[in-house]
Amino acid sequence: MARKEDGGLGVGSLAGFNLALILKWKWRFFNSPDLLWARLIKALYGTNGGFFRICKSGVGMSPWSRIIAAEVKLHGSNVIKQNVLRRQVGNGQNTRFWEDCWLGDETFATKFPRLAALESDGDCWVVDRRDATGWRWSWQRPLTAGRTLAELNRLLELLNQIAWNDGEDRWRWDIGSDGVFSVVDTRQWIDNIVLQVGGSSTRWCRLLPGKVNILIWRLLLDRIPTRTALSHRGMEINDIMCPICGVEPENGVHIFSRCHVARSVWELVFCWLQIVKECDITPREMFCWLDDYRASANKKAVIEVVVCTVYWVLWRFRNDMVHGAGKLKRNILFDVIREYSFLWFCNRQVKVFIG
Repeated sequence: MARKEDGGLGVGSLAGFNLALILKWKWRFFNSPDLLWARLIKALYGTNGGFFRICKSGVGMSPWSRIIAAEVKLHGSNVIKQNVLRRQVGNGQNTRFWEDCWLGDETFATKFPRLAALESDGDCWVVDRRDATGWRWSWQRPLTAGRTLAELNRLLELLNQIAWNDGEDRWRWDIGSDGVFSVVDTRQWIDNIVLQVGGSSTRWCRLLPGKVNILIWRLLLDRIPTRTALSHRGMEINDIMCPICGVEPENGVHIFSRCHVARSVWELVFCWLQIVKECDITPREMFCWLDDYRASANKKAVIEVVVCTVYWVLWRFRNDMVHGAGKLKRNILFDVIREYSFLWFCNRQVKVFIG
């Protein structure tokens, strides 16, 4: 599910997609505050809808409580930062000074609780506390020396760093390039952090169908469902020997390299490609050799397509033997490999020649 650059297939996870859709509700809530459902949420959960507050995940059983709990869980695991949705202040006419997250990673009401408690108008706008000479405050009582005055000094240090402009206030989503929420970008962000990353990038050949590339991906990760692999995963397998030759236990190396059918196929293929190479080479060794093979780009592409086609046809032949389909015969495997590799290569590449 991870990106191809990280060893996955780039499919993405359903969990990440679901979390991105959940976070979209937060974006819609703050960007459409006048809609009926948003006004109802404000009446039930407060002006911020329950966001931007420190709370325990899983509190409440309503759908909106679960949305908040999912967001809190993402913040707690450092997948999504608290200030990923923040207010970008222009003239300050539509941004609440204390209750909106517009500077830093939390609201001023959370960051400076003593000052917020002394504020006479908790829902005031930024423009209400700003004038041409600085800041004008409206406290319930005069501030005295101590922690409250220390909070005010820290607040002023933050405010003095702001570069003001005359534009309109708007919400900005910091995942992505344009500041607008995107399910695709958010899902990719979550997957990049949550999903396991492989040791190397996924080998993917554009000249081959997706099903063949997926088989090669699983083969190099040793994730082919052979009898030995299924037995190791706890499945009851009556016979783990190779269904083709019955000589050795069936695993990825045996099926594609050491079985006498595979060896005979590789001999024919190497002779056709005019390559001198041992026939019992493992799949991982095969692709390492191919990467280091000195030839033109077109010839290397032809060889890679043929090699991957061999693995695909051998796996199909093995499945026919196991499941009794009988569509592939042993004496036509080489002809099928030539046919498939030629069709796949020619349909996806211009100016080709296969001798």
